[in-house]
Amino acid sequence: MTTKPTVPPQTESQRNLFTLHELIPTLTSALLTGLITIAYAISFAALAFGEQPGITSRGIGLALGGAVVIRLIIAVAGSRAGIMASPQDVPAAILGLITGGIIGSFPAGASTQEIFATVITAVIITDLIIGLFLLM
Repeated sequence: MTTKPTVPPQTESQRNLFTLHELIPTLTSALLTGLITIAYAISFAALAFGEQPGITSRGIGLALGGAVVIRLIIAVAGSRAGIMASPQDVPAAILGLITGGIIGSFPAGASTQEIFATVITAVIITDLIIGLFLLM
């Protein structure tokens, strides 16, 4: 008597992963949420970094890069399907207060590089402290 080798049954998500019926709505949703995240990242970076000529554009680039990184981390390492991450408005407003105070404390002849380095250092330190606090 011979027995056929058994193949493990596929889960529902494996069977529907690449069907056209599921792929088109998923890609449409990803495109729309990505466009909304881009708009949020740009507006929150403009809020956080103010209207300084050399600082705002670099801040927008950092905010866009950060949004991409956090979305990829959540997509790859997230424990649940359908969860997405995007920039938040309250931290952007708080960072706007911090960066406004820092920028205002520099003398009129300070270089953009000095101001940007100080602002980014303050943002990174603030983010690390908040992240450690929330991790506890």
